[in-house]
Amino acid sequence: MPPLDLSNLQMLKLPRLGQLGFVVRDIPASMPAYATLYKLDTWFEPKYQEREFIAGGSKIELEFQIAYAFSGKEQVELVQAPAGENIYAQYLAQSGEGLHHLGFYLSDLDRRMAVADEAGLSVLLEGRLKLAGRSQVRFAYLDTRELCGTIVELIEIKTLGVSLPQTQFTMKIGGLTGDVHRI
Repeated sequence: MPPLDLSNLQMLKLPRLGQLGFVVRDIPASMPAYATLYKLDTWFEPKYQEREFIAGGSKIELEFQIAYAFSGKEQVELVQAPAGENIYAQYLAQSGEGLHHLGFYLSDLDRRMAVADEAGLSVLLEGRLKLAGRSQVRFAYLDTRELCGTIVELIEIKTLGVSLPQTQFTMKIGGLTGDVHRI
């Protein structure tokens, strides 16, 4: 991996922040506090058909639960840390519950990953998720902890081959197609 080059980070051209990702011990127990703090009223949970994860260049097994809600245009994501050796459990052990990553929705993940590699950013975890309603999600956690104290997540979501942003409206549509259900 080349040394970190801050000038190349500008080439990532990240869009506006789309997601605040928090790691928690128990989603149902955590939801009331997050709902109150961030004025969240409707929670969604994705319905997965297939999951594939890669860490350190190797496929890994990873089972976790996620819940989403929206505070204005930003998505608040709660990730329930699974047991075992994984990025979420490590964070929980080292830092306790809290902000784990900042997510950015993109339509060109492969290009951005090439730029991140050129900038010297390592990938902590990447995944491909196929949802029950036929949407597909690809994501990558970039190790930006030394730069900004948190992880940057690049997220690409396609429904029938079309990139869509994550909004409360598209989540409601996902409820109709079977990609998510309301909690």
